[in-house]
Amino acid sequence: MIPSTPKKRICLALSGGIDSTFAGWLLKQEGYEIMGVFLRLTENEERFSNAKMSAGLLDIPLKILDLKAKFRKNIIKPFINTYLSGETPNPCVLCNANIKCGILLEWALENDLSFLATGHYARIEYDPETGNYLLLKGSDPKKDQSYFLYRLTQKQLSRLLFPLGLWTKKGVEEKIGRIGPHLKRMQESQEICFLPNQDYRLFLKKTAPHAFKSGPICDRNGKMVGSHSGFPNYTIGQRKGLQLTRKGPNYVLSVDAQKNWVIIGNDEDLWQSELIAEDLNRIIDSWPKKVLARIRSTQPAQKAFIEELEAGKVRVLFKKPVRAITPGQSVVFYKKNICLGGGIIRS
Repeated sequence: MIPSTPKKRICLALSGGIDSTFAGWLLKQEGYEIMGVFLRLTENEERFSNAKMSAGLLDIPLKILDLKAKFRKNIIKPFINTYLSGETPNPCVLCNANIKCGILLEWALENDLSFLATGHYARIEYDPETGNYLLLKGSDPKKDQSYFLYRLTQKQLSRLLFPLGLWTKKGVEEKIGRIGPHLKRMQESQEICFLPNQDYRLFLKKTAPHAFKSGPICDRNGKMVGSHSGFPNYTIGQRKGLQLTRKGPNYVLSVDAQKNWVIIGNDEDLWQSELIAEDLNRIIDSWPKKVLARIRSTQPAQKAFIEELEAGKVRVLFKKPVRAITPGQSVVFYKKNICLGGGIIRS
């Protein structure tokens, strides 16, 4: 939601994509004074050129924050290390909490900017009864990005604005075309900005070539049924690209980085009813036992029970089995449209 009064100075995270540009336009219509900020996270000059064009169209100043070193330390290195451990990371989750809504928000507040606005499709509401800020799903179910924002804190939510929360992607595209026909040609920001063509395998081969050693593909009983070209090439649920001696269909069930094994099985082996998660973030301190849980941003939330464990872990028990639970990814909990928080899947 956009506060109605008083009008305040706002920091706008300006990537140069359609969404952040339109978010800035909405804020301008509300009469806010806006400072655009482009985060230089990589050497991608095209993104910077697009951000400059957006700032010009919005008629707002543009500040550049060079965070390449911090981005590499806090996002890219953990991304590489997670893959090398045999798990599958989600760097956008960490970037939203630590970089965009972390370092950038701190910079904004230090420079007398009252809020940070982004182009995320999600909503924030204040609950006067509990004194909590609530993170809600965006109104567009196909574009909702609350899954990627589950690590936000109450302090962050109190100073964030998501102007697109009530908009649909189609509505944004139609409206921005009326503002300027050429804006329709603007590119959407890449999901993982540091991956050329979104090819994580190519990126890992350049940054960690030692991990791409051939090894055995085994069935669940440990019997060798083929060979692989490096375990980072394989993800849970993968079917294509498996060179096997046994008949299929076969799917990757897990990866053992220490043994350099890829374990395969049948589709039915991918369906499981529970997981263990840790490294939890609670947007709301008290979680109900019955929740809706998402193990991927693209999958619908499923009915589940949360069982609190020691050492900051939870066991999630699904009412019905879910497919391809993937260590390293996030499980995010909801109560209706409210995002409660979540954690990292470990097993």
